[in-house]
Amino acid sequence: MLVSFGGVLVIVYFSTQDNAKQQSTGMAQVSQFMFITAIIMNFVSASTLGLTSVVIRQLKGLHWSILSGFQGCMSSIVSIIIWIIYRFVYMREYIPYFFTLNDYLYIFCLGITAGLAQISWIKALQFDKAGRCASLTLLNIVFGFLFDVLIFNYNLRIYEILGGSVIILCSAFVFIIKLRTKDE
Repeated sequence: MLVSFGGVLVIVYFSTQDNAKQQSTGMAQVSQFMFITAIIMNFVSASTLGLTSVVIRQLKGLHWSILSGFQGCMSSIVSIIIWIIYRFVYMREYIPYFFTLNDYLYIFCLGITAGLAQISWIKALQFDKAGRCASLTLLNIVFGFLFDVLIFNYNLRIYEILGGSVIILCSAFVFIIKLRTKDE
């Protein structure tokens, strides 16, 4: 998992350099503090997801719909808290939100797929060990990049592709090792 996290660090390192280049031209609006805060928040969220997986695994006898509803409510509460902190603490100027019909459609589709992903995650944890399921967690980053490209027409840079490849290979390798140790 640490080697796979190294793939994330490749993306972050080169993104920092790219961010510094954009700041010199005046195009970037992300401060160094915000960038480091985002990295720390990603690490905290990954750790929290790992702890959540262990708790869900321990509550194996509880019905999956209760667990999924609780996890969905907590995700909503945490998202609102993070949005409020960002909106009122870090954002200095008002940016009006103008959503088109496609934006609302994307938000709706994202909500549906996130809900289905939570249900699938909880069902997987009830059938298998948390360690085997956690080895696939880093693939979420790759799926995030994939949807950025497909939906938002984001252009991936070579270091993001390399970092994503490291993540995919390490996640798949750890998952295969954990499946093989299950048989022994």
